[in-house]
Amino acid sequence: MNNKVDLLFERHSLRRYRQEPVDPQDIQTILQAGMSAPSAHNSQPWEFLVVQDKERLSACAGIRKFWGMLSDAPMAILVLANLEGYKGSAREFFLQDCSAAAENMLLAATALGYGGVWLGIYPLEEPQQQLREIFQIPEAVLPVVMLPIGRPETPPEVKRRSTPEKIHYELY
Repeated sequence: MNNKVDLLFERHSLRRYRQEPVDPQDIQTILQAGMSAPSAHNSQPWEFLVVQDKERLSACAGIRKFWGMLSDAPMAILVLANLEGYKGSAREFFLQDCSAAAENMLLAATALGYGGVWLGIYPLEEPQQQLREIFQIPEAVLPVVMLPIGRPETPPEVKRRSTPEKIHYELY
């Protein structure tokens, strides 16, 4: 298989991290990967909030039942959708745009030897509001997804998923 495609199969959800900081240059590379995602009408509604403060990460860990890994992650990136000046309808494609950016960042993290996990936020009102309070996010900016990122505590097992019954050609 093509080495570039192998990266897609190496990416997986990582929830346990070594206690070492993410290199600042690697953070910039990961963010650049997010900004390189496609977006409808080239609107680029995404904004990224980098969180390395342990108190804030721990505060976020209590927001949802399965977010405990945030307490141990060396950092997280909060993907936001700024709908002010959005070129499409305000609710049209921002979710796809931000999702593409988030996946690009997870793939970049994998390529750099890190891992992460996708923590969905939008459209859940309560977690959005709690994050607004913690990070002073304005109302026109929607928290969409949070990505804890760090080096794997243990080497990850690469698993390939294959579900041929989910593939259709020409007609359903």
